[in-house]
Amino acid sequence: MPAQLKFAAAVIWLLLMFSLPVREAGAEEEPTDASRELDLIISQALEQNPDLRAAEARRRFFAGKIVQASSLEDPRLSLALANYPTDSYSWNQTPMTGQIVKLSQNLPFPGKLAAKANIAEQQANWYREAYREAKIQLIRQVKEAWYALYLQERTLERTEAGLSLLDDIIRLAENLYETGKGAQQDILKAQVERSILFEKRLTLRQQRDIDLANLNSLRNAPTETAITPPHDLAPRLYPYSLEELQEKAATLRPLARAYQSLVDQYKAQQELARLNYYPDFAIGAAYTFRQPNPGDSGTDFASLEFAVNIPLFQEKRRGASAEAAAGAAMAQHQRDDFLNKTRLSIHDGFTLMEKNSQLMSLYKSGIIPQATQSLAASVSGYQVGKIPFSTLFDNMLTLYKYEVEYYRTQVDYARSIARLEADAGLTADPVDRN
Repeated sequence: MPAQLKFAAAVIWLLLMFSLPVREAGAEEEPTDASRELDLIISQALEQNPDLRAAEARRRFFAGKIVQASSLEDPRLSLALANYPTDSYSWNQTPMTGQIVKLSQNLPFPGKLAAKANIAEQQANWYREAYREAKIQLIRQVKEAWYALYLQERTLERTEAGLSLLDDIIRLAENLYETGKGAQQDILKAQVERSILFEKRLTLRQQRDIDLANLNSLRNAPTETAITPPHDLAPRLYPYSLEELQEKAATLRPLARAYQSLVDQYKAQQELARLNYYPDFAIGAAYTFRQPNPGDSGTDFASLEFAVNIPLFQEKRRGASAEAAAGAAMAQHQRDDFLNKTRLSIHDGFTLMEKNSQLMSLYKSGIIPQATQSLAASVSGYQVGKIPFSTLFDNMLTLYKYEVEYYRTQVDYARSIARLEADAGLTADPVDRN
């Protein structure tokens, strides 16, 4: 019968699709068009993402403060009209009258400028590393959005195939019912399930559009811009062990370096607080222009001055020292806590990656081929009346469920790698050169 032949052909196609050679997780893969497109989207996001651009501007903003902190105050030039008699305001009536020009310069105690510059430099280092951290997290977000879009596309594809298969089942059930070998209840049940699957397809299309908009927003592109995700996520070789990833996080993760900069910033503040116990200085030179007057010939005067502030009130200096010491201890504990949580996150991610790698192999080489063969056997059994319709139908839904779970496991595996790389700071290597 034509309907039976068409249905059998659909089942044979499923058998062929899931009986192809299985590529185990960890196999080397050459760059594909899909991976190159992902790299292109990542590059666009790094160039165009507004939040990342703001982080870059903050980095430049605080980098500009270093030279300001390390510079002396501007010298002070002043002009004074001294000792003019109030009865005449004449400039040559008394010997004391003159016009004074004075140049002065404040000089901090040796080491204070260097300490201030170090504070500003460590603060700039924090924002530089925060910018690099933002780049890493943006790469992770792009990858996860890419994988989410892939999952929706593949699930939608399997749902479309499931609808097509259900149509064949309905035609087969109708054919058998017409010949007196089937029941009308079988047809009605299949039609109800087809409506459910049709509704799922609508939901999947909506979610695909949402995931597409999310991915486009990360690269600051129009939300409806079309993107073609990969047809398959080929497992990739992952060269690092759990211990290697945890070790790399301490040195490669930008946020770990940022916390170290915060520690160093407070240590520089401690040094400045220590130096503030010592006085600052000021030097100056003055020249007084005088006019001939009844008392003398009006010879000009030259003056030099040296001033020093008296660090008399020590309580505020002791408070600044205690504040800096507490800040350094706080920053060190924050860094230790961050690294501890990062190591735990890497451990969890690595365990999840290994689990998903094993699940992918199990689905591809075991569960799905077995479910496909079970469906093929139930087709033959149903056609000759040896297997009830419910068994055929359950086997079809089981295969659909395992196919979707296989793609979900693929995505979970890829996501776990993306998160591991972000946690360890590995994604900084190919994209961060400044």
